[in-house]
Amino acid sequence: MDTKLIAITTASDEMEASMIVGLFAAAGIPAMAKRSVKDGYGTVYQGPFGSFDILVDEENVVAAQVVLDAEDVPAELDEKPDTPVD
Repeated sequence: MDTKLIAITTASDEMEASMIVGLFAAAGIPAMAKRSVKDGYGTVYQGPFGSFDILVDEENVVAAQVVLDAEDVPAELDEKPDTPVD
């Protein structure tokens, strides 16, 4: 059986890629990070920098998107509300 891998998102660097792959692993979704060819270089010259595509198999795309959507916090909700001082 052939598994088709789908790029579900792109991480800006290796650390973010590792965090996303770990997030998926915690949700039971196998995933992998692969250096993105969109950067133009895509070689060892970039080291840990440069973007990485996060790949999941085709059958887990919907579940992975749900996990990503649940982790996105709108900026206005991410800030602590101002507390009035009496």
